[in-house]
Amino acid sequence: MFAGLTYNNNKRRFLMTRSTPNPWLFIPKPQPTATLRLICFPYAGGSAQIFYPWINLLPDWVELVAVQLPGRSTRMSEPALMDTAAIMQALLPQISPILNQPYVLFGHSLGATLAFEMMRYCRLHHLRQPALFMPAGRRAPHITDLSPPTWQLPDAQFIEKLRVLNGTPQSVLEHEELMQLVLPVLRADFAVAEQYQYQPQSKLTVPFYVLGGEQDEANHTEQAMQAWQQHTSADFKSALLSGDHFFIHSQEKQLLDLVNAALLHVVARE
Repeated sequence: MFAGLTYNNNKRRFLMTRSTPNPWLFIPKPQPTATLRLICFPYAGGSAQIFYPWINLLPDWVELVAVQLPGRSTRMSEPALMDTAAIMQALLPQISPILNQPYVLFGHSLGATLAFEMMRYCRLHHLRQPALFMPAGRRAPHITDLSPPTWQLPDAQFIEKLRVLNGTPQSVLEHEELMQLVLPVLRADFAVAEQYQYQPQSKLTVPFYVLGGEQDEANHTEQAMQAWQQHTSADFKSALLSGDHFFIHSQEKQLLDLVNAALLHVVARE
């Protein structure tokens, strides 16, 4: 976690010392003199490590911080949380120390919903709001998913659902022992997504930049993407990338080009 924070007024940079690592926050390439943080939330079943390749595509004035939820990677021994409120209540005290400087929130799929709720929890607790919110691969939170829930399906049917989504390698889906390890986390994350209930609040004052995949039929429709605009009184922008729901991987370079351009705009505005 972060400790010993100081601020250099001349360079507009935050200098910090680091103490015990925070298990909730994965920082693959610490940038003590960064002027901006990019805080990322992974999709259902994903670990913070999915964002590791981004460190080679981000400028050195950006520090990448990825949220590591319980039940995966370095937190494999911990039970996965199964509802949004529990995640927010546990996460907020852990992440609030790093909200001391301008930051951008990015979330893909379930991660977009969690990042959205984090903004609202931060507002409730009078914590700094992000300079920009970038939800990707996710319909607006108030749009109800009419699909039947899947998180309690028998293993064979649940695995088939994963196969259709095209986000899990075939070699993993066919590895019985490995699937038995990852299924509890996947089910927990699907439970979070499928049981999420949007609660109306006043609009946020954060700019939104919504990203979607052209072949992501459930999330990229004009209605699904543009409906995010109902949740902000600030600037709103959207963009489509080629690819299905997991364009975050298949179109990584194209996605990071858009992200970097947005980060430059944020820095110029701050």
